[in-house]
Amino acid sequence: MSKYYVVIDTNVIVSSLLKKDSIPRLALEFCMFCNDVTIILNNDIYGEYDSVLRRKKFGFDEYTVDNILKNILANSIYIKSDEFDLVFEDKSDVKFYELTLTGKKEKESFLLTGNKKHFPNEYFVMNPREFLNMAFIKYNLSK
Repeated sequence: MSKYYVVIDTNVIVSSLLKKDSIPRLALEFCMFCNDVTIILNNDIYGEYDSVLRRKKFGFDEYTVDNILKNILANSIYIKSDEFDLVFEDKSDVKFYELTLTGKKEKESFLLTGNKKHFPNEYFVMNPREFLNMAFIKYNLSK
């Protein structure tokens, strides 16, 4: 059973593809390939991943996008997000926060984002470095 359930903001995935030797890339790979992590998805978020990663301005090749999406799906569960009465400056951020809150009802869930300032200041909203620090500390102590 997974120790961590994570909703990943699209900006983390984009950052990880733009710079392969980066903290966002390490965090994404940890989420995709570590048995202690399960990614939480819904159709809206997966659709955003797919459309944003295929934007011409990023120049990601189709094989890379397909491979990343396949690996994300392989370590994901789909849940239906509850709706909350939330107002965010960027409406597209609401779906990530709502899914995290929904996930928290069942399991310890975190929101992994490169833009913490877009979200409420909560312990479960983390940037990639904070998430990796938490996961590695707990992982090393529990082994």
